[in-house]
Amino acid sequence: MNRWIAIAFTLLIASCGGGGGGSGSDDTSAADAKVGLILTDAPSGDYTRAMITFTKVELVGDQGKVTLFSGEETFDLLSLPDFYEFLDTTDVPAGKYSSLRITTSDVNLYEDDGAGGETEVPSKLPSKVIKVVNQGGFTVTPGSVLFIEIDFDMNKALKFTTTGQGKVIIRPVVFANIRSEIPNNKFVRVHGDIESVGDNAFSLCRTQFITDTSATPATSSEDCMRVRMDEDTGIFASNGLPAEASSLVEGDEVTVIGRLVRTVATSPDIDDANLPEEGYCIVWYLDRSVEEQPAPQLCSTVTAVPEGAVLVNSQGVVDAHIFVINALTIEEGLLTAFRRYAGETASTVDVDTSRFDVALDEGQGIATDSPIAVQLFPKTRVFNDAGTELTQADIQVGLNALIDAVLVLPSGEDNYLRSPFLVLSENDEEAGVSGELLSVDGDNLRLTVSGDAGDRCVDAAGANIYLVVTSGDETTKMSAAFSDLAAGDTLDIFGEEDIADGCFNAETIFIY
Repeated sequence: MNRWIAIAFTLLIASCGGGGGGSGSDDTSAADAKVGLILTDAPSGDYTRAMITFTKVELVGDQGKVTLFSGEETFDLLSLPDFYEFLDTTDVPAGKYSSLRITTSDVNLYEDDGAGGETEVPSKLPSKVIKVVNQGGFTVTPGSVLFIEIDFDMNKALKFTTTGQGKVIIRPVVFANIRSEIPNNKFVRVHGDIESVGDNAFSLCRTQFITDTSATPATSSEDCMRVRMDEDTGIFASNGLPAEASSLVEGDEVTVIGRLVRTVATSPDIDDANLPEEGYCIVWYLDRSVEEQPAPQLCSTVTAVPEGAVLVNSQGVVDAHIFVINALTIEEGLLTAFRRYAGETASTVDVDTSRFDVALDEGQGIATDSPIAVQLFPKTRVFNDAGTELTQADIQVGLNALIDAVLVLPSGEDNYLRSPFLVLSENDEEAGVSGELLSVDGDNLRLTVSGDAGDRCVDAAGANIYLVVTSGDETTKMSAAFSDLAAGDTLDIFGEEDIADGCFNAETIFIY
């Protein structure tokens, strides 16, 4: 069963309040851009949990270092299979930047013990600082909206070496991509309290990270986002049964799954003379002149801010919905009310009962020797791992399945799962070759690598090549070229076998 893990850092604007522990301030310069952090995915299947503690993230450029995040947060990377986890947001001065520095303090790996539980794997992270170099750099323009995506790939980006004492030495490497839009195959998950309920919309103020399954909320409720619903949005009570939109009331705890979209590129520049008096607010429409704006009203009476508008008080813009979640599914209740189960589909959907069977992976707290039934509903959302929505008829035997569900234990009947949301993928494991580079054929862009399975031919014509250097407490990854490959290098190569000529087709090559 493929699991997916990675990390991404992307632009995030909190629409009910300020940012977190970054370097931003309440007095944001017009020359700043907004940059935030989120976690997301890439493949792994060796471990049940990978707990990594982050203490600092910095953007490095011509003006020195800018702190994007500072503190101490521990995340289970393997619990982020196909969605984003918001971390923090800050203001970044415009200018040219060349790299990111990620500082970690601890790592703990766990594996299935074969008896329904898990065992901690002794592990060590010798490189506390991970540096990602962007060749040629990138420019942040004033007021810009950028996505800086960083991938921690447990198969590619973390190099595991087992010592004689059985300890796993982890050598971290990450990928960085500068994006203007979020890829469609990623979903947003935010958990928190509902505020400011309006027609088909509400504000969601985060109280917990998605990877935090403790009963006590761990984060401030000041980081809020606007959530929009439509007729297809599925709303489910904490027992897993469908609910109505009227059940969403202020103060309720929910998890929202959806798409993150940008609705406002920049906040309006409003003269102080046009701001309302203290205690009053204006719903300020971006496409209207000052004279056309509605009259001020008591801030306590503002229940919703429509698309294309921002909320203004006596201090200025307080609610600029630069990012909005278009909700696909809303799960009511505590963060632990719905759990994600991984498994393989074992039947198609029965049209009479809207159920299908899934063979669950081990180590998920459900002891069963046979597949368990999954109950679907009219507004259960089904997607593939490319982000394309499917129908229940697309659920076929033999697919990987990640299922949001509530376990139901009926008296005298078989247990089953009630599911509001699931993601399907093909069983497509990426192959790899590791070993010493014996020779380089520059004319045909091919390599000969000595590995555990003997000498291998590797076709590197279409490969992305990276050089990984560890010096002291810092590991640096940077782009490289075919000409940088030399006999004697240690390589990790990922791609697929070419049965026709027996050569391994490389997609990614790391030089160590």
